[in-house]
Amino acid sequence: MVLNKGGYVMINKAQDNVYELAKSALTSGKPILWYESNTECYFIDTITLSGTDIILTKGGKTIIINDTNSVSSEGIVSNPTMENIVDLAGNKRFIEGDLEEGSTPIIFNFAKWSLSGTHLMLVLVGEIPASTTINQTTTLAKISFGNLPKYILDKIIPVIGSNIEIKTINVFSEDTTILTTYDVRLGITSDDTPVVFIDSGETKTFVNKGLFRLQFDLLIDTE
Repeated sequence: MVLNKGGYVMINKAQDNVYELAKSALTSGKPILWYESNTECYFIDTITLSGTDIILTKGGKTIIINDTNSVSSEGIVSNPTMENIVDLAGNKRFIEGDLEEGSTPIIFNFAKWSLSGTHLMLVLVGEIPASTTINQTTTLAKISFGNLPKYILDKIIPVIGSNIEIKTINVFSEDTTILTTYDVRLGITSDDTPVVFIDSGETKTFVNKGLFRLQFDLLIDTE
């Protein structure tokens, strides 16, 4: 099989026309996911044309596909750590980091971003301490992820004014009762830094501790 998954191309070694598929992938400009078998697959490091042969490499393994659809190989695939997997431009596709907390009454127990392949996830888990009063005009949180690499930042584009996404979250008590709801904006500031804003919208005193979890998901393709 060969499937264009948007961010990469998939090729199965057992395909009858594997040579034509590999030849097409040669000029696709996309990462190649090679299926050695139904249970073994990996992203190819390089693909080149040598005469009529197509040469794929992965770590210490070289795969040769000739124009009769014969596939041979030598060497073995080294097992790189997930953190060292890169796309064709050499950009790491499995990395993560901390979100940068701003001035806020919220205590963040977890604040991270993580890129897995082409999927970027931003997760915030926080609590509002008991006896905290939040004024109507308070920005509860301003969380920056400006420490993202440029190849990720270049793919994050506002779609609603300066906002990338707007959603509503529930704040729960420890017995799962909903205490209130807040509007959340994932936006871009004037210096092109993505920031999460949590807007209060009302004046409220939290007699008991408030708890919430917030998640944004973005596609960071390789095109």
